[in-house]
Amino acid sequence: MRKWTNYENEIVFAVCEQFLDGKKAQQIADDVKEATKKPLTREQVYPLLAEARDRGFLRLCPPISRALEQRMRDHFRIDGKSIQVAEARGGSAGDHVADIAAKTAYREIVRLASKKGDEGVHVGLGAGITTMTIARFLGEELRANAYSGKITIHALGAGFSITSPETAPTSFFSFFHGLKNAEFVGVFATPYTPSGDYENVKTFPGLREAFERKSEIDIVITAFAAREDPHGEFSRFMNSKDPLAGKLKKSLSRTDWVGDLQYRPYSAKGPVTKDLGVKAVTLFEFDEIVEFASEPDKSVILAAGPCRVCTANKGPALVPLLEHPDLAAWSHLVLDLDTASGCLDGTGAKGPEPTS
Repeated sequence: MRKWTNYENEIVFAVCEQFLDGKKAQQIADDVKEATKKPLTREQVYPLLAEARDRGFLRLCPPISRALEQRMRDHFRIDGKSIQVAEARGGSAGDHVADIAAKTAYREIVRLASKKGDEGVHVGLGAGITTMTIARFLGEELRANAYSGKITIHALGAGFSITSPETAPTSFFSFFHGLKNAEFVGVFATPYTPSGDYENVKTFPGLREAFERKSEIDIVITAFAAREDPHGEFSRFMNSKDPLAGKLKKSLSRTDWVGDLQYRPYSAKGPVTKDLGVKAVTLFEFDEIVEFASEPDKSVILAAGPCRVCTANKGPALVPLLEHPDLAAWSHLVLDLDTASGCLDGTGAKGPEPTS
């Protein structure tokens, strides 16, 4: 544990606030020491600024690249949908994309709350590191704005990684604890099942209720993964030693899939609809998300930041979602500079060749 984590919020916040007011390190140390009666030296000021960032007291928000947004609208003939390109790249871009996605989600919650009244707004969360980060930022955004409307958070699936349970949607509920009118709908089920058993599994207790209530959801927050990225949960499962994983990998190798969204693979021409023998448990099929995104009082916020492990951009897997109507599974898209460039320079136009 870093020694800075032992400092009280009062001290960390005071250092951050005075630094942003333009005070020098020695003056900050003297003022904070006098106000809090706690020892503090000028050398400790800068590490405490980093600690303030880690605690969410200080967050850098990159500007939005309006020029790239317009280029994408023109290139892909996009109208009536929201595109936001964060002027960030590299390792930090993922957090910036997640931050903008969270702010977008908050605006949609406020917009829909005025229409939903006492029923409140229902938000569905996908799995994975990116959505986990969005959920954390969204919880902070709701608390910072003292949001008091009723909000229900739904898990969209059970997750796909049994060795990384922190990336399962139900684990994100803790980010919303403390909100006055927050309720939750979890998904308790096996992460995946033989496809022949899927319809029966959906009737099991702990899952049946989640499927029955999916029509209540107003906003879906999700990310996706590219086929070439070995760090996506879908790809990691296929490379595991699970017998079902080998079956899924063999079936998919005979298709021209380029990526997956909500663990549903898709090609450059549309969703992969053939029976792959294995199916992940998730509330929405691909075509349902597309239909959901087209409704005026629904929103699908799609985060297209780089891989959170290797920082590879997702341009090749995003292009089909921009080009093909059957893959338009988003109403709000947030991406970074490298991903936007990857979409525009043509590197994502052609998917991998299928193998026999």
